Amino acid sequence: MSYPWCMTQRAGAGQAKYKAIADDLRARMTSGEYQVGDMLPTQDELMKRYSAALGTVREALGELREAGLAETHQGVGTVVVEPPVPEPAPQYTALMQQITELAAEVRRLNERMDAHDRRVADGSGQ
Repeated sequence: MSYPWCMTQRAGAGQAKYKAIADDLRARMTSGEYQVGDMLPTQDELMKRYSAALGTVREALGELREAGLAETHQGVGTVVVEPPVPEPAPQYTALMQQITELAAEVRRLNERMDAHDRRVADGSGQ
């Protein structure tokens, strides 16, 4: 299958061709054209598809490997893998810690109020 569009036009001014290729392959993964477990086209097929040199194709595949979206196995090819779960941002982690601490404080206050209510109900005062 050939693709009629030109990667230099698609890449936009200033974007390296390997990044445009990686972006296109990433978009195809996102769309479901390439799913987890699928083999990506061979390097030769990618060279022809994108009118690119071998080094450019290898850089594009390297981008996908670094992003955790693909693995290359010698003699087998490049397979799409499950995307990694992103680490939460430090701000999110700090906020979740504050929420946990506040929830614990609310529990302690509720326990104190329940104990106070029981003493009042028993007539033992405060």
